[in-house]
Amino acid sequence: MQIIPINELKELHGLLPLLPMLYVGWTNGILSPTEILRLQEYVNSQTWLTTQEQGYLKSWLNPQNPPAEAQRHDWLSVIRDYSDGTSVVGLADFGRYIARRVDARLDEEVNRALEFVEGTLGARGREAIRQLIPQTYDLPVLVESQSPSFNVAQLTQTLDGQHAAFKQRLRQLLTTPQFAYHQSHDSEAYRADVLRWLEQLADQGLGSAAYPAAFGGRDDIAQYLVTMEMLGHHDLSLLVKFGVQFGLFGSSILALGTRHHHERYLAAVGNLQLLGGFGMTESGHGSNVRGLETTATFDAATDEFIIHTPTESARKAYIGNAARDGEMLVVFARLITQGEDYGISPFLVPIRDGQGKLMDGVRIVDHGDKVGLNGVDNGRVSFEYVRIPRENLLNRFADVAADGTYSSPIDKESRRFFTMLGTLVGGRIGIGLTSLSVAKNALTIAIRYANRRRQFGRNDQPETLLIDYKTHQRRLLPPLAQTIALDFALHGLLDQYAASVKQPMQADTRTIETLAAGLKARSSWNATHIVQAAREATGAQGYLAENQLGRLRQDCDIFTTFEGDNTVLMQLVAKERLVALGKEMRGGKIVGVLLRQLWRGIRPKKSHKITSSHLRDSRFHKRLFAAREQTRVLALAKRLQQLVKQGADPTDAQIAAQNDFIRLADALIDRELLAHFLRGVAGTKDPAVRAVLDKLASLFALWQIEQDAAWFMENGYLSRRKSRAIRAEVESLCEELRYQALHVVNGFAIPDALLAAPIGTR
Repeated sequence: MQIIPINELKELHGLLPLLPMLYVGWTNGILSPTEILRLQEYVNSQTWLTTQEQGYLKSWLNPQNPPAEAQRHDWLSVIRDYSDGTSVVGLADFGRYIARRVDARLDEEVNRALEFVEGTLGARGREAIRQLIPQTYDLPVLVESQSPSFNVAQLTQTLDGQHAAFKQRLRQLLTTPQFAYHQSHDSEAYRADVLRWLEQLADQGLGSAAYPAAFGGRDDIAQYLVTMEMLGHHDLSLLVKFGVQFGLFGSSILALGTRHHHERYLAAVGNLQLLGGFGMTESGHGSNVRGLETTATFDAATDEFIIHTPTESARKAYIGNAARDGEMLVVFARLITQGEDYGISPFLVPIRDGQGKLMDGVRIVDHGDKVGLNGVDNGRVSFEYVRIPRENLLNRFADVAADGTYSSPIDKESRRFFTMLGTLVGGRIGIGLTSLSVAKNALTIAIRYANRRRQFGRNDQPETLLIDYKTHQRRLLPPLAQTIALDFALHGLLDQYAASVKQPMQADTRTIETLAAGLKARSSWNATHIVQAAREATGAQGYLAENQLGRLRQDCDIFTTFEGDNTVLMQLVAKERLVALGKEMRGGKIVGVLLRQLWRGIRPKKSHKITSSHLRDSRFHKRLFAAREQTRVLALAKRLQQLVKQGADPTDAQIAAQNDFIRLADALIDRELLAHFLRGVAGTKDPAVRAVLDKLASLFALWQIEQDAAWFMENGYLSRRKSRAIRAEVESLCEELRYQALHVVNGFAIPDALLAAPIGTR
């Protein structure tokens, strides 16, 4: 379609009053085929448009060939040129204003036409033109209800920790014009923008930071993961593409390959000369990686593996970088040689040649539009007897000789499998950190809005600030406390993981893997809950696209199943706790006498204290959290033992007790979060910052106890009177923190350009 340049557009005086409605209609995707047909019929009957203008308008109302993004961008430029700070209240009114500005015809027929188009779109009121002139309407002034009780910059320094300088560098980078958010609903253009952003990150050396210096990197896994965290404040499609390219694809080559793979591929991955993806998930097998069906059969005659998709359920699904940009995948398949299946191994499989053409035998279907993350080119991939060289096996943990002989430094297949997956634990830490950033964005928007929006109140007084309502405090402040607990815990895990990469022989890898699974689950659940709570807490303003909560909700939703389904991950956490219990109890046998002894040791001390000082005492919180975890692990162990004694298969016994597994995992993660929070508070040097963090730690602990009050009462840890006192103490803490919460979210130091939400800016 021909694009009409700006200078020519400005001469089409009859069309100019319609441009605001055309822009909103196409950009928001609200022009249905029926509406387009009605508009086309109406255009034919208008005498106030010239023949040329009618022709242009008909071409712009063609659903088979809608106006290009560049054309809509020019419309917006012209619209803003004529806005001149007007305070119109709707699209038709805006059209009339433009008509008067350009001295166009404005009679009854034109007015009827403007009303008809606006009514057909169903886009009335001020909200419809916010995206055209976002500066037109002033939001209520942000109420600094109470001065901060602490130095906000010191809080930022505390939360940023040893990565403060690097985080500040990334904040500055992501607010430069080249990282301005993509605005249209054109998925292809969005994907192009995401790739352009990715190229700029690669140029900064950020993608390859975790790779060895010999291959263009910096040997700094912490810097790579902090980059993921900061990208969580920007566009999550960019974050996912960054993680797929440099994390899943590149880190698989690094962690699962050997020297010749590193030398051949890593530098090219880091500088985007080679774009790739991670081919693990199959249509029929998601979390159950051991059940994957794709085969890699060795042909000794040609020294090649043959990659094949034997069934529809074996198609690789939701593979990032596959539908558009990728040239190679790390494909997880069943290694078959000399007639024997040796389980899952990773292979490098080219999917496109240098000209972007699919390789022979490779079939890719674009997944198309998703609920969110539409800047990522996800595709479904299948292979029809695709041949690759034997050297394309990533052979750190398994190898095949030229004659087909299989070998591995790890004898047991199950141990080999879990060792292979354990090398990819960094991805879960990255998603946990990204979810943390999403939660911070949503909390910042909602809490700032709650300090400027008023509603109801006494007739002789100003309306009441939202943050002064008890229900509003409950919605936002306990989740804020949990978010800061996650901040300390995830950064503690990050440092532990980074140290383990540098000194693997001294690392407690099982603990790191368990915490990575549990914190990823809790952080992503926390983010999805907070985004929804923030959307509701901001009312209709939160429903406007310009205020970003809808985008955050759509884009972060997948994190609850990305890098492992949360429910499955929490079961993994509980199983590891049971393994630890088995080691504590003489080689893993659950002995009845020992069980009873342990149970007696964690019986609660009867305490009916309800003073504020007692209820806020971290020693009280730690005792309850530890006792709950220990009680639940012993109860679960006993239940599994009884089920097996009654003849149940161990797998069936675990399925029967699945809910108990989840409750145990929740208790363990709560204890870990509290421990990290308290360590963070103790390590804070500034007394005023430490004081506000201490209150938030108490709020987190008491809120968790309150939510599980029924269990604590059933098991004799709380009386009804004390349970009521805890509920009242949560209310008191929310009351005390309601104004400081604004300064706490300011301490997250998220630039307004990244929030990009008018209701959430300073």
